[in-house]
Amino acid sequence: MSTLYSDEKELKEKYFKTIDECAAGKINFEIQNGNAEHATYLLRKFFEHGKKRVYIFTGSLYGKVFDSADMIGAARSFLSEAGRELIIAFADKSVTNEEIKNREFVKQVMSDSEKKGDFKLLDARSVVSDVPDLKHFALMDDEAFRLEHYHDRLKPVAVANFGDKKTVELLSSLFASIQINAEQFAV
Repeated sequence: MSTLYSDEKELKEKYFKTIDECAAGKINFEIQNGNAEHATYLLRKFFEHGKKRVYIFTGSLYGKVFDSADMIGAARSFLSEAGRELIIAFADKSVTNEEIKNREFVKQVMSDSEKKGDFKLLDARSVVSDVPDLKHFALMDDEAFRLEHYHDRLKPVAVANFGDKKTVELLSSLFASIQINAEQFAV
């Protein structure tokens, strides 16, 4: 049994090392993303390597992805510099604005006295009903993306890439449209 654990640990370390290398080198390499821990690690890298903006389209800021101390710390560090922007658009119709405001990630980032960057929350529930297969995506500057969609309507498929500018451009256009049509709310 310990061999299996050791093998799993080695695979996990190799996976995270691949992400680190791709993020540092802005490498155009497709990274599969299989679980919440992987999503957290990838998004943390967006905050650590981002220079201007991180945009996140999400269902409801899933706590297993967003509420870790490492994730919150990375977001706070990102926003500690003026001129940086974090915009989160949420689309889960079963979650209220008040519930989003009370998510640990939102409370911690908003209460940070060192925050100099801009943080906005957008209610995109009415905007995205036309795109049912699109579940979550995130963008870092004009360089990186993480995209989750439903390939067969049963199981989500997620990929990330730190150097595919064409896909980043397409997702940036989609996020711009969401941003224009969504409702911003105060936290």
